[in-house]
Order: sequence, then structure tokens, then C-alpha cells
Amino acid sequence: MIARGRTAIVLLGVLASAACEGAPPSSAADAVSWSRIETGKQGLLGIWGAAPDDVFAVGVGNLILHFDGSAWTQMPVDSAPRLIAAWGTSGQDVFAVGSDGVILHYDGRVWTAMESGTKQDLRAVWGTSGRSVYVVGYGGTVLHYDGASWKPMDSGTTSDLSWIWGASESEILAVGGDMMPMPGKGLILHFDGTAWAPMAMPPSPGLQGVWGSSAKDVFACGADLALLHYDGTAWTPMPANTSFPPNQLPVLLRVWGSGPDDVYAVGFIGAVLHFDGKTWTETETGLKDTFSGIWGSSAEDVFVVSSMGNVLRSRKE
Repeated sequence: MIARGRTAIVLLGVLASAACEGAPPSSAADAVSWSRIETGKQGLLGIWGAAPDDVFAVGVGNLILHFDGSAWTQMPVDSAPRLIAAWGTSGQDVFAVGSDGVILHYDGRVWTAMESGTKQDLRAVWGTSGRSVYVVGYGGTVLHYDGASWKPMDSGTTSDLSWIWGASESEILAVGGDMMPMPGKGLILHFDGTAWAPMAMPPSPGLQGVWGSSAKDVFACGADLALLHYDGTAWTPMPANTSFPPNQLPVLLRVWGSGPDDVYAVGFIGAVLHFDGKTWTETETGLKDTFSGIWGSSAEDVFVVSSMGNVLRSRKE
């Protein structure tokens, strides 16, 4: 049996210590500035938006916040002790997933609990439409929603899966692996529209995030500042180019971009890295939080949420 919460111990149990560590210096060449919004709510873990004025952030304790372009307000929701991620097709069709098999759906009016058929912790959600949505989680859990009900898929693994992203119905990737003992061992699965199968990859710590601009330009991130890139043929490691000391390499939790030359990876100890198509560099946010989620409407407008309840919003200079 998979021990529920073990990844949460790794990822969330160090929040207090991570918040107290010193932030590394940033690269002066990275022309990104960040404004800080205090939501007053601790434990934000994920974010997704339909538009710059229609953004959803989820977290611990029945927490879903909505941004209307002016202010963040809490939305009423029950039976969601820890929500990890959100994704949707529009502001009237949003899914949120979390611990104990919780899946919620928002129809533009109310959040409603859906029957997932599992009690495993669910870590990420992504889809190609409102009638084809995928969820991954602990114990190799993969679920698919066809517009009517959630059904389990055979992932071929019992390792924890942390994130999912796809370019199409026949090009879907899920990442994860074993996080304990740290830094763990990474795993990448590929779905070709018929079956899930592991991909060949270089040795890697446990992975936490995946995103791509296309099926031939995909980035993955994880423990010990792990960064991998897939060019449609093979996965290769990427240097992080940071000033973190060797004994203080943070876990990178999420990766997102607006295109192949504008990609961010965020994680522990205030880590916010930016890829310009050639190299990764650090950006300075002024915070030492654990950054647990990232989403943007464009290269000029990016949101990052932290476990301390802060929301950062970028403005490129």
C-alpha cells in the first residue's frame, strides 16, 4: 500500500524551514519584475486561470480563491481539506483535485464534488476538453473523465505521479517517481492515445512538474534543481546555473511557460528560475517562500502562488 502523505511530508513538511532560509541572488540579466499580493490565506498550492481576470488558486483547508482582475476572494467549498491543482477549459468549466481522492468541478456558479472512485491523493489535472480530462496521483493513479464519469487507467506503475501535461490526446506525459529517500528517483510516462508506458530518460531525482510548448519541446523539473528537456527524441539534463550551495539544492515543484524561449520553474527557498531559450537564470522576487504553483496568460503576465499565502504577478520590463 502506498503511504498517503509521504510526498506531502517531503514537499510541505519543510515549508517553515524553507521560509527561513536566505534567498539566493538573482541574475541581473533577467528583466522580470514581480509585484506581491497578500491574500491573507496560508497554504496555497496550485493556480490556473482562464484569463487574466479569471484566475483560480487552490490550497489547504477548503481553500479556493478567485481573482477577477481586481481582488482575490474566497469561494465557498466543502469537503476539500487539501487541494493541490486546478485546470479547466474556461471559467465555467474548472476541475480541482487533492487529497483523499477529492475532485471538484466548477460550472461557473458552484463547486460540486465528483465521484473519483479512489482515496489516493490526487496531484494534478489536465485535459484536452471538458469531455477528456486526466488526473494523476499517488500509487501510480491515473484517472480519465469522458464527460460522464471518472474511470481508472492502467499506468503500469505504483510510483507516485506528481504532474501531467499533454500536447494532444496521443501525446500526454506524466512525471513523478520515488521521492524518498531524497532526492529520490524520477519517472516519466508517455500516453500515445492507447496505453501508458515509461520513457527512456537519464538518471534523475524525483520529478514534480512537466510542461511543454509542443510535443517536441517539453521541460520537466524536480528535486535537487533537476531540469530535463525533451526534443521529441530524447530527454537530456539541463544545467540550472544557480548560486544555491550543493547542500541546499531546492526541489523545483512546477514548470510553466508561454513558449520555448520563456519558461519558468519554481520551488523551495524562493526559487524562481527563468529559461530564455538558451540558459536558465535565477530571478529575484524578494521572498523566501516555497513557490508551489505557476500559471500565466502570456509572457507579460505570470502568476506564482506560495505556501505562505502570497501571490506574485510579473511585469516584464
